[in-house]
Amino acid sequence: ENITLTSADSYVVFKYTFTNEMEKAYYAELNYTDLNDDDKNITTTYSTDGETYVESQDTVTIPASETSTDETASYYIKVAVANKAKDATFTGSFSWELDAIAPVEVEVYNYGKAVSVSKLVNVDENVTTIKIPSKVLIDGEYLPVTSLGKNDFIPNPLFNNFPNLTNIILPKSIRTIGHTAFAYSTKIKKIVIPYDGEKLYVGVGAFDGCTSLETIEFYCKNIEFTEANNGSYCSFAFSDCTSLSEIIYNNSGVEIPENEIMSAGDLDYFGLPSTQEVKITRK
Repeated sequence: ENITLTSADSYVVFKYTFTNEMEKAYYAELNYTDLNDDDKNITTTYSTDGETYVESQDTVTIPASETSTDETASYYIKVAVANKAKDATFTGSFSWELDAIAPVEVEVYNYGKAVSVSKLVNVDENVTTIKIPSKVLIDGEYLPVTSLGKNDFIPNPLFNNFPNLTNIILPKSIRTIGHTAFAYSTKIKKIVIPYDGEKLYVGVGAFDGCTSLETIEFYCKNIEFTEANNGSYCSFAFSDCTSLSEIIYNNSGVEIPENEIMSAGDLDYFGLPSTQEVKITRK
């Protein structure tokens, strides 16, 4: 949907109808493209009746219970200029992304205006896919989820208690992978870190024991690996990742030679045996 908002025409409402074809919850995320909204005066709210709008936010989870009473359910999305007196026109595009996979419930550490996932709660132990939310509601405010676990030397594996887990979906907001965050996720074959900002921080042993992990893919411009405090000066980020065969960098800012085999020194630094062959690819 293309939109144009002015101080005279302060909002636009879109109506979406969701069919009850799946038993799982619907997850919808609002995306902006090229909105000239420098002062953050665009707000979004949603309503089930077209009259009462709640929660100014850009991510909405629609519970399965709300779509199971009828074959269809309608949601009204209002995109508005927060400051109606502002003399400006906002233009851009507006879209909803629908997915049968809802983000899991999480406990977090609160670091000011950002949060780190400390624990997954109310998640079926037999789950095969886990999706981490991009924001969580704290004291009436939606704060971005920017970290997994702690970026210090306290182990905090998040996914090791799910024996059938084969897929982990991260939001772009995650810019820190804490100490042992992915550790012992033994059935994961590929991990994608979609953060495309300036620098991604990766903690000690972040992927330790991911024995089925074959490929890891990065989109950030630079990566900083935390080194262990045991005098080794090594990261051990990929210790016991015995199946790892390729690391993919999708940003030219990472200074890694294209299609090069990881050196013996790098293998040792990351906790991999000297006989393991790991290809470095830059796209």
